[in-house]
Amino acid sequence: MTGRKAQGLSATKCTLSGSILPTGDFSVGVVPPRPNGDPHAFLAREERSEVEELVQVNAHGAALALDAELRSPLNSTMVSNSKTPPGRGPKGRKGITRKGAKKAKASVYLLEERYGRGNLTFMTLTLPGLSRGALQKINSSWGEVVNRLKAWLAIRLKRHGLEGRYVYVTEVQEKRLDATGDIALHLHMVFVGRPNRHSQWIVTPNDVREAWRRALAELTDEVTPDTTLMVNMQKVKKSVSGYLGKYLSKGAKTVDAIVDAGRAEELPSEWWGSGFPLKRYLKKRTLTLSEAACDLLWEMCLHGAPGEVLWCYPIMLELEEGRETHIGWSGTISKEFLAELTDSLNAD
Repeated sequence: MTGRKAQGLSATKCTLSGSILPTGDFSVGVVPPRPNGDPHAFLAREERSEVEELVQVNAHGAALALDAELRSPLNSTMVSNSKTPPGRGPKGRKGITRKGAKKAKASVYLLEERYGRGNLTFMTLTLPGLSRGALQKINSSWGEVVNRLKAWLAIRLKRHGLEGRYVYVTEVQEKRLDATGDIALHLHMVFVGRPNRHSQWIVTPNDVREAWRRALAELTDEVTPDTTLMVNMQKVKKSVSGYLGKYLSKGAKTVDAIVDAGRAEELPSEWWGSGFPLKRYLKKRTLTLSEAACDLLWEMCLHGAPGEVLWCYPIMLELEEGRETHIGWSGTISKEFLAELTDSLNAD
């Protein structure tokens, strides 16, 4: 484990944890010992005294932040500075997380793998022109709106043995916000639109439009049978991950601006989700790495492995005075290397 020693990590107390999604996206990081272990035991000796001092001043801020972040597979965000106060703000205030985006892409990847892209439907549901008050009410109750639509779709998918085969992502309409100052959320969803290419499509645009109307009308009387609702449905012709990917990689600056403007209550607490059967299948298909495999992947990221590690970047922990320590890697490996790792771990 020379690579980790060279990075100033404690080889005697720390362990490595990691996992790889079916898309090849991976995360490897140092995990504190359990149970009741020192949450910063992975730090080099010269750094531990500094962190220990901070933990004594603010035990929850350092200990809980490190423990929660490092024990979460596929979390590629930078761990908060050790002085961060205990507790977290309301969920959703940073938009979709990198971890969430990776899981969303992996979920649609599995739908495409299992059912074929030609049987998938990609749809976007947009809020109509409403007063600012109505928009604010819908935005603040966005979870209810999405749940109503999911419940409606779940019934129709269940009739064809496809219950829970969907993924959704929420996005802020940036152009509308820039033009009017109104925060209008819209919903992107990928689901299995038909069991096979010989089957009829399960739902039509008119079906979805009426379901969308009912979901919104529960919250505002401004939505009537005469309200024009934008529902864009299309058969997936290219990579479904690509369809959804462009919405997963933007919007962070817009969300920050909304929060800074004091309108955070109009943001959803959850930016993406999927049906329970798909969640369960993603968990089953996510490769949990042994420490030996984690150590191998760490070394490959450290020294380079063209053709196997397609790209990677280090996960750093911020210390005082602008110093950092290296606690993990995140990136993507090739499908061929993923297959090799899977076969190796299954053989063990």
